[in-house]
Amino acid sequence: MPNNTIVVIAGPGAGKTHNMVEKVLSALNDLKANKFCCVITYTNAATEVIRNRISKKIDIPPNLFIGTIHSFLNHFFIIPYFRLFFKDFFKDKLLESVNELSFCEAVKKSGNFANEQRRIASEFKTEKKLLKEGKICYRTSIFTAFKLSKVTKIIKKISNRIQFLYVDEYQDSDHFINEIFKSLINGREFSSFFIGDKKQKIHSTTSFPLPIRNKVTDTIDNLIIEKGVTTEEIIDNWRSSEEIVKFISNFERFEQIARNPLNSYPVVFINDNIIETIYTKFEELINLSKSSPENTDTFYKVILSESWKDDSPINTIILLSNFRNKYNLKLIENNMKNSVLSFYQMFEVCLVSGVNKNKKEIIEENFTLSIIEFRKFILKLIHKYTNKKCITYFKEKAKNDDNINLFSFYTFSLKKKFREKLKLENKTNGKLITCNNLINFAFSKSDGIELDLHKNTFCATIHKFKGLEATCVLVISPSNNILKKWLETNEDKQNKTSREGFVAFSRARKLLCISCLEDIDKDTKEKLKELDVKFSDEILETKEVSHAN
Repeated sequence: MPNNTIVVIAGPGAGKTHNMVEKVLSALNDLKANKFCCVITYTNAATEVIRNRISKKIDIPPNLFIGTIHSFLNHFFIIPYFRLFFKDFFKDKLLESVNELSFCEAVKKSGNFANEQRRIASEFKTEKKLLKEGKICYRTSIFTAFKLSKVTKIIKKISNRIQFLYVDEYQDSDHFINEIFKSLINGREFSSFFIGDKKQKIHSTTSFPLPIRNKVTDTIDNLIIEKGVTTEEIIDNWRSSEEIVKFISNFERFEQIARNPLNSYPVVFINDNIIETIYTKFEELINLSKSSPENTDTFYKVILSESWKDDSPINTIILLSNFRNKYNLKLIENNMKNSVLSFYQMFEVCLVSGVNKNKKEIIEENFTLSIIEFRKFILKLIHKYTNKKCITYFKEKAKNDDNINLFSFYTFSLKKKFREKLKLENKTNGKLITCNNLINFAFSKSDGIELDLHKNTFCATIHKFKGLEATCVLVISPSNNILKKWLETNEDKQNKTSREGFVAFSRARKLLCISCLEDIDKDTKEKLKELDVKFSDEILETKEVSHAN
């Protein structure tokens, strides 16, 4: 393995994406016309962030690939080589090779399994059978690419197409992905750059059956030990205040340095286990700490917990769900802005409703990579038709022409663009569907719905909020036992639950509050004091005394 493979260990708030984008832009100056620069992430949201940041600096060249791990494997491995090596996958001589490939997210859930592990294993077995028909599912795209990577002439051809390789959030990769990348870079003459933080590994990337998924527990460590790999550390934290950085450094193997000149306020444990009282004290602490909304894209106030389900039989989750409904708190979804997922669905339904084909037919006829490319296409239309400049254009046209109905004109225009791009025919009543929910959201977005993020309190699961940040964060533990695991500083005793706590704590910029829905025991209290966490009763009582004087 050549010495131009670098693994960067970067903690939360280190500016991982910014760092990688700058390296990509620098590398493009030396990119050959017949080679690719590949930038790989693990979510569609992260892909769009990187694409947008690069497109603001340059016009994206055709040999710059930016996409998720699945789209990368489909593009470079499966589409070019699966049909050619079909017989190597399936030894049955009577089985004919498939003519076309199709991609889907997963098999349809069916059957009742007493054990979740059996359900996952059964689905994976079904998905492998679908390979014989040329149907590639979410997990089997990785499995299939892994098999192809073991063919020497294939991996050599793919490696020869790549000059630069950048992989973000590498801690979220699994055994198969790790082996694919090791095969790619082993003995090849191109530059590769992997960045991640194993303390933030809380997602299961592929949902393979557990015995397969856990072959390698930490892919970063596994990659680092390869011959010729060099490592770097980024210890800067550009997100959080000095007090918060000092606190979360207790759970890392290196101490971060706070680079953001924010006013420091201590990390606070809220002494109460009644959710309504916890929330009230959280609001009081925000006012006391003077953590006012920032002029950024961050959320202002966010409450993080393991779950916010409405139909859970677990008492603590029912408490949280009832609280969320009572206070009408908005639930943050996967993407960068609140309600983006539902907004995407509204947009998609609106567009498809205006043409003479259904979604499945549109994808089969127009998109090589099935639903992945279709979603990218829809997202581009969303960006085009919801930016402030575009909305202003529609408003001005309607304002200057009494015959134009703003909402109808807007809907008709975006549906027309959709039809023209895909050469589809208009449905007879398509233009009469105004899609009011979509329009209301799109126009309020342009008028500054982002500012509402600073006025309301949002809630999210820890998993959903990974990668995001907020000015003030309240982290709620459902039990004393889980809180203990969150506060575990001994690396040998830390587990997935410990990492969830670390991710939750590191989302905060100015104020971090921690709470528990159970009474905490003496050991937990001592641990909080050891970590220099202050208790809300002492802070709020001091405030009351000073007011009295």
